[in-house]
Parts: sequence; structure tokens; C-alpha cells
Amino acid sequence: MPKTNYYILIFLASLLIFFICRQSFALEVGLNYGNESGLAAQDIRVTIAEIVRTAMGILGIMGVVLIIISGFYFMISRGDPEQQAKAKKILISALIGLVIVLSAYFLASYILNKLIEATGPQPPAGNANVNANVNANVNANTNANANENSNVNGNQNTNNVSLPTTYNCTGPTPDNATFCPSPNATELTADTQKQLALNCSYDPTKCEYICQLDFNIVDGSCVNGDPSLPSDYQAYYSFTTGANDLSSNHFDGTVYSFSGGTLTPDPSAISNGYLNLDGSHFVKVDSFSIGPSFTALARVKSDIDAWNTHGWILSTQNNNGFIIHPNAYTTTDKTWSGYIYDNTGNRNLWLAVGTYNMVGININEWHTYGVEYDNENKIAKMILDGNVVVSKQISIDRGVSNSNIILYIGHDIFAPSSRFGKGQIDWVYIYNRALY
Repeated sequence: MPKTNYYILIFLASLLIFFICRQSFALEVGLNYGNESGLAAQDIRVTIAEIVRTAMGILGIMGVVLIIISGFYFMISRGDPEQQAKAKKILISALIGLVIVLSAYFLASYILNKLIEATGPQPPAGNANVNANVNANVNANTNANANENSNVNGNQNTNNVSLPTTYNCTGPTPDNATFCPSPNATELTADTQKQLALNCSYDPTKCEYICQLDFNIVDGSCVNGDPSLPSDYQAYYSFTTGANDLSSNHFDGTVYSFSGGTLTPDPSAISNGYLNLDGSHFVKVDSFSIGPSFTALARVKSDIDAWNTHGWILSTQNNNGFIIHPNAYTTTDKTWSGYIYDNTGNRNLWLAVGTYNMVGININEWHTYGVEYDNENKIAKMILDGNVVVSKQISIDRGVSNSNIILYIGHDIFAPSSRFGKGQIDWVYIYNRALY
């Protein structure tokens, strides 16, 4: 037989081997062949495929071994032309054999892929029994479930027993809020409206949310500070990042505790976005720049029904200064006053804007207190919850330049060892202009 025919025979055999291997491994086969014959449980087609794959691996190994043998003959030829020719012949034959095997593999792979793309993959015939079994099982389970459900429903109707009703939290989820942890809303007795709470009550019959750390409840929503106020503030203290000023000016403060005549830095008074005042803590801003016209606002609530001491909400010292001044002249006093500092000529004194009585108003609840001065129009005002409650013409000229002053929050600056507030301050805004 000519040598060319040998190569063609090797190529066709390799091609046939590949087809058998490819088709065998593409099958999803079961265990029926082995079970019927009493032999091993493995499918006979898988066994054949493994034998073929092993044979192809042996062919590859043989090609590599022949290449090594040809190299060995070259090494021992010692220049003998006959030995070198023999080595070359073995090498060429091994390389041609490997090329034939690889060519058969790639050609068969290409043909099979094209056939699959043209016709689509076919479901394996061996799955008929599997599908039949699955369908039978599904039908059996379905029938069993149907019977079981029928029996349950029949029992319920007979005994007049109804399933428990499930209730839900209803309404929109508050923005910037967090759902309170369990047992919140675990024992609802009816569909319950979602609601904001200052603190989680852990009541299982409620659907409570609390504002995130940087937000507070204002008009039923979680807001950062007061969104109705303009953003061109000189300073803004939210007490969500300590006593830091959140404006670009960074008039940052320090929390102090006063005890035994000594001031000690103590940031523990700030928590959950509030400055918590217990009669000994306050915030001091050592250098604060303020102009002749200003507006100062603070959102505050008292711990008791009447103010515990004088002048503690906001107070400053000397030029362009101001005070938001609770009054505690009696044990039931709920009045407060506003003061501005007259630094014209040699007067150097505090002028009262006025006094407002919080009669009928609970100072244990949150309120916004403020004082302002319009240096151009010479008008001073007191503000409560966004409304002007006192307006007074005060004809002084506080100049045109800013002054660096000391600012106290929660403590009267003119009583170093007393007049510490009791309550909470949510935020403080200060502007270098009149807003109202």
C-alpha cells in the first residue's frame, strides 16, 4: 500500500474517533444499560467514550515518543549519514502523524459546530425515561397536594376556623429615616401607618421610624437643620459632627464640662445630633467673626417647664455681640429676651430688644428662638418659630466691619461659674445679615 494511503487512513481513523468521542460526551445518559446487564452502573456509551479518549491520548504520547527517539538517533549517529537519515525519517513521520490527528480534531469540531448552529441542539433520546419519571412524580405530587389541600379546606369549613390575618405597615416610607428594630411592628393588630418617632419605643403594635443621625424631625419629615433657611450662613452648628461649624468658615467649637471651678473638654454632651445640656456642659467658640447686621437662631427645648437659669441659649461678648436670653426671675418664668451690644462711642452697653412671654406655649417642646439687628434700617427683632414676635427701632450705628468675638452655646458668657442651661439644642444658624 502506498505511503499516502497510510496517511489518509490515519486521518480518517482520527476523524471517526473524534466523532464517536464528541457524540458520546454530548449525551445525557442514565444507568439503565448497566442495570439491565448486571454490570457496573455506568452507561456503556460513557465507557466507550473514555476508552476512545484514552486511545487518542496514547496516539499523542506515541507521537511525542517518536520525536524523542528521532532525537536520540541524531545524538548517537556521530555523523553517520545513514543513521541521520533514519532519525530524520522517524521525525518527519511523527510530525505528519500529529498534524493528521490535530487536523482531524479541528475539522470535525468545525463541522459539528456548524451543524449545531444550523439545526439547533437536539434533546438526548436517553431522557425519555427520565422525563416520564419526572412527569409522573410531578403529577403524583400535584395530586397529593390537591388532596391534602382539599382535606384542609374541608376541615376548615367544617370547624369554621379561619387563617390569621396578616397586617402591614402602610403609607410612604419617610425619607432619610431608618426602620426601628424588632419587636417594632411584629404584633400589628391592624394595617398601621408608618410614623416618625424621636426615639424607638420598641412597641410591637407600631410601625416606627427614626431619622438618620444627620437629620431631625421638622414638620413631620427628617431634615438636616431647617431647609427653609438660606444657605449663606456665617456659621451652622448641626451637632451631628461634634461642635464643628458646617459652613466654609469653620468657626469650630469645643464642648466643655464645668466642675469644681475647672473647665474640661468633654464631647460626650453631643449625641444623636443634639447638644445635651445637663447644667454643666456648653460649647465655646473662641473666635467668631460677626458683622454689624446679623441674625442668630437656635432650635431649643427645655428639660423643665420653666427656664432653669438666665441667658444660656446663645451669648457673645462685646462688639457686635448679642444674647438670646431665657429669664429665670421666678420658678415659673417662661419669658425670654433679646439683647444687642451697643459699641458706639463710649456707651459699651447691652440694649434690650424686648421680652416675650411664652404663656400657653410648652417650652419642653422644640421651638426656634432668634434675635437679629438690621444696622442699615436700625431695627432689632426677636423671632419665635420663624415669626417676628418683637420689633424695635434702636438707633445705633455698629460700624461696617466684622468683629472677632467669643460665642457660648448653652451657657451665659457673663456668669463663668453659673447659668448653664438644662435642655437640648438641635442646631444653631448665624448670618451676617438681617433675614426677617
